[in-house]
Amino acid sequence: MVLFELDQLPCGILTLSARQKILAINLPLRSWLGYSEQFLLQQDIYQLLPPASRVLFLAHVLPAIQHYGKLSGCYLTLRKQNGHQIEMLASGKAIAPEHGAAEPTYQLALLPVPKN
Repeated sequence: MVLFELDQLPCGILTLSARQKILAINLPLRSWLGYSEQFLLQQDIYQLLPPASRVLFLAHVLPAIQHYGKLSGCYLTLRKQNGHQIEMLASGKAIAPEHGAAEPTYQLALLPVPKN
């Protein structure tokens, strides 16, 4: 799928390297978080994760994607540019290396959780 098509989706898409660097982030997710694409590209995912979410990411999200190839329905809190936090429902999968690449990438689909 081409990036401009990803920008049309009603969910956030985040593509990470095997070393947890942000490789791509679509327009809806950038809008919800308030960051520019230039600021986020090649940053560690940990820039977006408050401390409790870092623990969850390292203990559950990353191992699920690395060992099972997928993540189904996990709540993850992200840090917005303005310092506020947004709770997201995350699902993801590992994408096999292409065209001689040595490492897989990880793709997460994220939806904001409505506040009651």
